[in-house]
Amino acid sequence: MTLSAASGATEPAWPLAPDLPISSQDAAPAATEARSRLRARREGLVSATQVSKTTALVALDELEAALVVWRSALVRRALLEELARSSGLPDNARMAATLDLALATVPDPIWPAAIQQLRALVVGEGRIRRQRDLAQLLQLVTTMADHLSKG
Repeated sequence: MTLSAASGATEPAWPLAPDLPISSQDAAPAATEARSRLRARREGLVSATQVSKTTALVALDELEAALVVWRSALVRRALLEELARSSGLPDNARMAATLDLALATVPDPIWPAAIQQLRALVVGEGRIRRQRDLAQLLQLVTTMADHLSKG
């Protein structure tokens, strides 16, 4: 079965994992690894007064990788729920609508924009030294690690 976006839907601003696992058990290792990396990164950020360019870019790369894992889990869950509700072969249009709904109802669509904004700041200034920007990076890392714990 091929899934395509329903007519009028726009391409998501974030990628899905290319090898989306079917079961949550298959996805667990990637989620566990991403969560562990983010929690370790958080420990280093908590006491920092400023963050070097290399450290910030690594943290942002880890956030983007974790975002793919988390969003893939949301999509997988929505599609599996639709498969469970259907009797017989699932209808392509209904599966596409379910996919669009899952993509549209992601709890916090500002994460990709926040990650890109921080990346632009780091590339432009060479580091994160303002408390507000450091707090935003720390909040993103903490929130994503928490969401990976729930998925």
